[in-house]
Amino acid sequence: MEIEQPKKISFKATIFLCLVTLIFVLSYYGPQPFSVFGSLGENLGKFYTTRGSFSNFLISVGSYSPVLFIALQAMQVVISFIPGELTGVAGGYIYGATLGFIDSTVGLTLGSWAPFVLARILGRPFVEKVVGETMLKKFDFLTTDTGSAICFLLFMIPGFPKVICLA
Repeated sequence: MEIEQPKKISFKATIFLCLVTLIFVLSYYGPQPFSVFGSLGENLGKFYTTRGSFSNFLISVGSYSPVLFIALQAMQVVISFIPGELTGVAGGYIYGATLGFIDSTVGLTLGSWAPFVLARILGRPFVEKVVGETMLKKFDFLTTDTGSAICFLLFMIPGFPKVICLA
């Protein structure tokens, strides 16, 4: 029994609107960011959201500050709950536009490069053992033209985790 085309569209639109509503409701009434990590998460959340705390931390390290900033930028690529946009803005604020951009780019490049090298060394059989072959096959579409286009669009959304597109 085939559903008519207008009914399919209205059904999909209804599901879409329900999901958008659910996102708004959960974002307002649901757990706040980092709360799943308990008190450590609350402190981490305050670290990134309290005005100047991240900047003050980087400044307090002294001459090692750029190295730590580059390391944090590299880690935020791999560890998805570290907010990359905030660290990038803080880098520009602390080091200025030029040096902040350079340090941020170096960190992001290292953070993107390391998983590629690790995957090249360990190979697909290792990844299949860790993730599972069926799960890995679900992400094979990312290597197609459609997957590349989807990843490009996801990169255009600020704050959206992009780690999946780097896989």
